Amino acid sequence: MQGSAHSSSLAHVQGIVAFGGLTLHLLQRDFSLAEIKSERSGVLAGIAALVVTSPVYQGWSAGFLTSHSAMLLPLPLLVMAGFQLSPAPASLLAAVWCVCSTVLAFAWKGPFAIDAAGMDFTKLGVYNIVMAAVIHLVAAGSSDLRKAQEAMVASGYQKAKLQSLQVNLSPHFLFNTLNVIRALVYAYPGKADQFRFEIVWKMAVIIR
Repeated sequence: MQGSAHSSSLAHVQGIVAFGGLTLHLLQRDFSLAEIKSERSGVLAGIAALVVTSPVYQGWSAGFLTSHSAMLLPLPLLVMAGFQLSPAPASLLAAVWCVCSTVLAFAWKGPFAIDAAGMDFTKLGVYNIVMAAVIHLVAAGSSDLRKAQEAMVASGYQKAKLQSLQVNLSPHFLFNTLNVIRALVYAYPGKADQFRFEIVWKMAVIIR
């Protein structure tokens, strides 16, 4: 009875980890087809992880790998997928992973077989939770890293633009310009107005 309650609790945790993030992203409408297309390398890595998992569950690796080693075969591909996907597609991958892993386990048992007829549901639940958590954490970390890099690039651009503005609008330049306008106002009022218009236009170009 205690084992059944434990498995039930683990199943609830697995469901939250697998579908909690996906549900939030769906409610916030974070999914974008253009974004998913731009992250096709991450999508392909996720598909490859699922493809690798199938022969592991069917026992094809039993001759040269222990069950624990075989369970870790998809992990590098899932890390690669999580690193290249933004959080919303990564949450979809985590949900698909948990569903496919559970279906494959019920079909072939694989590394989770206790005997010919039984399966270790606790081990399967922990395995799926860990794999889904890895996908979520790697995706969140890489997303934060990309945002920080974009902010640094934008900050660098603004800094370079400000430095260029400071060089072009040096005190000597402004002082000389004002002196020229002052002299023209007394000697050639018409040219002073034209010169003022040209200076304003050039300064506007520099600022942009």
